[in-house]
Amino acid sequence: MYAVSLVGTVARVDAGARELLERRSFAEGTPTATFRDAQLMLCEVAELLDSHRPFRLERHEDRVGAAVRHVVEAVYERGQVRQTAVDSEAVSVARQGAGLVERDGWLFLPLGRAEPICRNWRSVFEVLSDRLEGISDRYGQLARRLRNSEGAASHRRACDTVREMLDVLRSSLERLTTVRDYVSIRTDHDQTELLETAKRQMTAFSGDTDA
Repeated sequence: MYAVSLVGTVARVDAGARELLERRSFAEGTPTATFRDAQLMLCEVAELLDSHRPFRLERHEDRVGAAVRHVVEAVYERGQVRQTAVDSEAVSVARQGAGLVERDGWLFLPLGRAEPICRNWRSVFEVLSDRLEGISDRYGQLARRLRNSEGAASHRRACDTVREMLDVLRSSLERLTTVRDYVSIRTDHDQTELLETAKRQMTAFSGDTDA
């Protein structure tokens, strides 16, 4: 798997909130589709996390870690990222120390269990954790706007659901990154329990029992 699968999906959830906040009103169209899409995308994130455990969350050494984070942040901002859009030194360091792949000018950061790419998970989780608080706040702003409007109660519930799912995801990632060694059977069990619980909670919030 590549980082864009996780990072890009969360970024699209964020983009949906930003787009709605820019509207002066929702008279042009209801926000229901945005909230439903966000729920489906967050269920997809939960599925991806659950299916790729266990994670080894050791850090890269500082120089490589900084380069990887630079690439991950570019992926968050742009989706698929061209090599020319990222600092050339960061690309070189991430290629040598983190397995960064270039294909037809596009950059792909791999995620897996082998060295050194197993260390990329930590950088991805830390970037997402940093962003999720702001995304949750944006959906909170939308929820407050909806409560003060005459819109359908279903819109407010859908928005609250997205925020609850975001909070579950953020809490799960933060709990995963509080422990540095994820190589023992006991730790694998802990990850499994945590991620399965997170997936169940997010699926239950969305009402999508097939997720």
